[in-house]
Amino acid sequence: MRHFHLGMSAHGNLQLESGHELYLLECDSHFPKEIPVLTFSVSDVEDLWLQLNKDGVKIEPLETDKLFGKLFVFYDVDGNKYNAVELK
Repeated sequence: MRHFHLGMSAHGNLQLESGHELYLLECDSHFPKEIPVLTFSVSDVEDLWLQLNKDGVKIEPLETDKLFGKLFVFYDVDGNKYNAVELK
């Protein structure tokens, strides 16, 4: 939560800086998917990559995409895939 400056709403949901809430659901038949669950737009993707790497989060190397800019993939403890993108 701290890497993305997420808070906790009065309802117990993750809350973005914009005030929007994220609703996370657990299901018994879930298995990690090939496509990312969420994509986070961040102001400094290299700094985030270094922080997550330092904290032992499973991450892939930084890349530069012609369309999106700098990005990388990381995984949660259940193997779900996420993107972090610093838009051009």
